[in-house]
Amino acid sequence: MYNKKILITSALPYIHGILHIGNLVGSLLPADVYYKYMKLLNRDVIFICGSDSHGTMFEVSAKKAGIPTADYVYDMHEKNKKILECFGLEFTYYGITNSENNKKITYEIFKKLDKNGYIFEKNSEMFYCEDCKLYLADRWVEGKCAHCGGLARGDQCDDCTKILDTNEILNPICIHCGRKNITRKKLKNLYLDLPKIWAHKKLDVWLNSNKMDSFPLAVTKGYLNKGLKARAISRSGTNWGFHIPKQGFEEQVFYVWFDAPIGYVGITKDWCDISGEKLENWWKTNKVKLVQFLGKDNIFFHSIFFPCILKGADENYNLVNKLKGYAFLLGGKTKFSKSRGVGLNNEVALETFPADYWRFYLIYKLPEKTDTLFSWEDFQRIINKELIDNFGNLVHRVKTLIKTKNIIDLPQVNIEKSTLYEKIKNNLDNELLLSKVLKDILNECAEANKFMQDKAPWKSGDSNDKFTQSKKEGSLREAKNKEVLKELYIKIQIISKLISPIIPNAIKRLESGENKPLFEKITDEKIKEQIKKFDLDDDKPKEQIKKFDLDDDKPKEQINNFSKLDLKIGEIIFAEPILDSDKLLVLQVDFGSEKRQIVSGIRAHYSPSQLIGKKAVFLTNLKPRTLKGFESQGMILIAEKRDGLAQKWSILIVETSEKGSAVFVEPTELKLHSEIEFSDFQAVNLVVNKKGEVIYNNKPLTTKNEKIKTDRKVESGAQIY
Repeated sequence: MYNKKILITSALPYIHGILHIGNLVGSLLPADVYYKYMKLLNRDVIFICGSDSHGTMFEVSAKKAGIPTADYVYDMHEKNKKILECFGLEFTYYGITNSENNKKITYEIFKKLDKNGYIFEKNSEMFYCEDCKLYLADRWVEGKCAHCGGLARGDQCDDCTKILDTNEILNPICIHCGRKNITRKKLKNLYLDLPKIWAHKKLDVWLNSNKMDSFPLAVTKGYLNKGLKARAISRSGTNWGFHIPKQGFEEQVFYVWFDAPIGYVGITKDWCDISGEKLENWWKTNKVKLVQFLGKDNIFFHSIFFPCILKGADENYNLVNKLKGYAFLLGGKTKFSKSRGVGLNNEVALETFPADYWRFYLIYKLPEKTDTLFSWEDFQRIINKELIDNFGNLVHRVKTLIKTKNIIDLPQVNIEKSTLYEKIKNNLDNELLLSKVLKDILNECAEANKFMQDKAPWKSGDSNDKFTQSKKEGSLREAKNKEVLKELYIKIQIISKLISPIIPNAIKRLESGENKPLFEKITDEKIKEQIKKFDLDDDKPKEQIKKFDLDDDKPKEQINNFSKLDLKIGEIIFAEPILDSDKLLVLQVDFGSEKRQIVSGIRAHYSPSQLIGKKAVFLTNLKPRTLKGFESQGMILIAEKRDGLAQKWSILIVETSEKGSAVFVEPTELKLHSEIEFSDFQAVNLVVNKKGEVIYNNKPLTTKNEKIKTDRKVESGAQIY
């Protein structure tokens, strides 16, 4: 009998946009499947999760959306929570880090760390934008990783996952204004003394005795072998988060990775307040097994940073007993990422295929040790071959034959006595390899299919049938068929129950008595449609947002970035200010074949009368967003002088081109018109030359009739936004 309670956590999803399937496979889905299995095994278990809701990315996203940060955060929290529930995820409690309980516990832990001598003050460099006159905390700055050349966003590289200092981010760009007029300034910060805590609390002993998987253990030891460094836990230049309760630092907020992992404790406290449980019975007792699921880019924060926070504050806190760190799901050669616009968001995924298809495929392909490539063809192959042909058809055929032959004296099934049950239980209690669990189940399906094919219980026992020569033989045949089908019934009952944590919706339908096929095969036409729509085919060029060159001071785009933009000429037929905004105008734009509403922040630079009748350049495949209650279905392109003076702003215009005309660099270039994020547009470096023409890679933007020019004179080098 298992004598420990189990506390499961998944890495708290960072909800600055709609989560993608990479977020699912990296922590949320395996945690949910494990939770469902623990309940199936009758364990005393809870699954705690919630939205990671602090950090500068929320301010970045809220600013783009034109709404207050808090409104953006709670809107994304509710949207993502509902989508996760539609995927069949089941939480004991799903909260948010921006809660009073988490704030209180964060403050308590911080004060204990400070009292215990593990917090110190230090002057450190921070990026400062000379144009915006702002300190750039974390995600307000992007650049090139000095280690791998990948996209460095704030304090971490998206590609190699290294934790970065300011001197390890090359060619930094301010996200506020998109310019490079950035300096480093000294600023007093608070630091958490990780080396001191690690040594004092003998965390090496804990690590070596911990049953951590080989993959996260190797990553953790890699950090330790390079030598731990103190980490800054305070941030200036942002107002969203928990302000620090220490004299002289009240205007700063905690670094998101300080209060986010404490959120596991804070959200558990939220649940305790509702359920009547005591927090100590889950976080301060050796009678609980803590199992944490996360992606490989979060391993440092869970295997080193969070244990130091907890043990530095209170010896009694539990540390993780089983840490599952997963590699990345790749779309082409790039990991799925909300910020970079790479991958398939969960909302769209659900609209494309049923939740159980995604759950099955992602567990089957779970990146337990190495990065895994996603492709639509592979998705189709695994769903059709394994989910439908191997499992679904077996269940449907057996149920249909039992009904046809009117077999009603079916046996009671005790799954706990099956060898498959024991094999899965042993796996989950030790190595915890969920993809192996699924493949063991599918092997049982394959054996059951072979057994059914060999025994052929559909063959008639009628004496006129070619397989029987007499009524006696027919009766014997029917009796054997009945026994075979009863045996197959036992097999599918065991298989169905043990696969239910992976495909819960289908099994609920099966248990309800539904007698039609559980699944529909994915057609080639459907897959071709997805490949065309989402462009995740590895044979096509892939873009990475804002890749930089060490020897070049300007952003360097990969060749296909411009092809993602659907630029068209539109005539502005109506314009008026939005009353409660001093920046926004709402425009009605005629593109010839359609009219669209577009909201733009150019009120300080153009009056409505100056815009009406102009034929300007618009980005028409930008993801729609709502500003001050008005939906914007695209974006008008603006040239801005680098010093940002208002009188130097200009729209881009044509004179003779027709409404709806395409804007291009090369008439023969490939145009991909799928919906894009604003970050995709930012990745394309469009500038104005000395002639007032807009150029890309030294080639002018043009329609079939004329080159694109600015409406007003701006200096050479002006950027297009």
